[in-house]
Amino acid sequence: FEGETVPEWTGEIPLAQQSDGAKYSWIKAARYEGRVMETGALARVLVAAANGQSEVRSALGRQLTPADITPGDMTGALGRLVARSVEAEAIVRKLWDPASWPDEVEGWSLGEGPRGSVGHWLRIKNAIVDHYQVVDGSTWNASPRDALGLPGPIEAALVGVEVALPAQPVELLRVIHSFAPCAACA
Repeated sequence: FEGETVPEWTGEIPLAQQSDGAKYSWIKAARYEGRVMETGALARVLVAAANGQSEVRSALGRQLTPADITPGDMTGALGRLVARSVEAEAIVRKLWDPASWPDEVEGWSLGEGPRGSVGHWLRIKNAIVDHYQVVDGSTWNASPRDALGLPGPIEAALVGVEVALPAQPVELLRVIHSFAPCAACA
């Protein structure tokens, strides 16, 4: 609550390669009681499992056992992807009873997420999900050129960006990062 962000712009582009202790990032070094903390699905799933939440522990077991993975093996990229899946399964099992589904129905949802507009389309036939489609903000923003040759928003935003050091095109990265794209979402 009392935190304050005071950037110390030196007029130079910060370089991630600097190992001499010089500042190299525009991101705060957030800490909890002086310790580095990871947030997100992996953190939530591991904490929930450690706290004995049965829905999460069951979902974790169903997904890790066939792959011969333990919770201790989840610290890499695969673990973060598995954690998202575990979390989704636990939530669905807890909040939605498939026995209540109609035999046939179609539905949709449109809204806004952190990366922009998101739409979901679902069709159930014979009491099972027959078709599901999602188009989220990253799908819109990171879309490639289409059949008419029209670039997607990220590509269009990169046109004309001046790059001071071609070997270190941080200006391009800043444009791309401003969209907060998520390839897994798209």
